[in-house]
Amino acid sequence: MTVQWKKGARCKVKPDVAHRVFEKVRKEKGHVDLSEIVRISKPHKAPLHNEFEWDDKKCGVAHRREQARYMVRKIEVVHDKTGVSSRQYESATIHVVEPGKDAEPKVRKVFTTTEEILKDPDARAELLSNAIREALAFRRRYSQLSELANVIRAIDDSVGGVAL
Repeated sequence: MTVQWKKGARCKVKPDVAHRVFEKVRKEKGHVDLSEIVRISKPHKAPLHNEFEWDDKKCGVAHRREQARYMVRKIEVVHDKTGVSSRQYESATIHVVEPGKDAEPKVRKVFTTTEEILKDPDARAELLSNAIREALAFRRRYSQLSELANVIRAIDDSVGGVAL
């Protein structure tokens, strides 16, 4: 497995360094928590410190979360056996209990690995729903291209009659 930034990513830190930080957070929190990435990156010696704007006059907490989100979305893994690259972390809807708040779980979107999503029936259903929605959008957008007739037919056979 090789970790790299997607083409055009504007990140200075080496991708394997960022990946280690993301994985540490994912293992501790159960998902890639953007606020946690920002929190552990605040010390000057933290590996991702220089990827964030720390001057509160220029930006605030929300902007730093967006900077973390940018990095998480720009990292990808190249699978050594196939040479195919893919996003490491997918966005999924899962139940997360916010510490210090009421005991009721709050549903929100978080980043985690596809492997973890597939283990959770609710997150898997959300991923499948997103995939079907995207397949149908692809079908609508490109159905006039004869070169994609086999792809369109496969979409029709698989999800054509599915209502979302």
